[in-house]
Amino acid sequence: MEKHNTTKEAIEIYTAQGFLDLYNIKHGANFEIKEQRDAPDIHCKNTDGKDLFIEITLTQDYEGDVPVMLGQKTERIPHKFTSMKDEVVENLKVALYEKLKKDYGNSVALVIRDISGV
Repeated sequence: MEKHNTTKEAIEIYTAQGFLDLYNIKHGANFEIKEQRDAPDIHCKNTDGKDLFIEITLTQDYEGDVPVMLGQKTERIPHKFTSMKDEVVENLKVALYEKLKKDYGNSVALVIRDISGV
């Protein structure tokens, strides 16, 4: 597979590979990444020709953390100290709701990667 040079693409590849490593062990499968795409983000195939697609979403503790992680901004917005208990759950709900509104087709795994600095 061709190497990509943006931070977002690199995060997607590493996240997908981590997921596949666990998935393949758990299910005795042999899926490999074949292509990086727009939606779903990653196309995988096993030796039997079966397809698996992976959609990756990033969650953040605070609004603005994702652009910093992706290198689109240089500074994190300062935040007051909180327990983050409620913020994390709410951010996860928002991410899931947005993904559930879309139709990605069959054989798609949604992988959620939290980019919390904590």
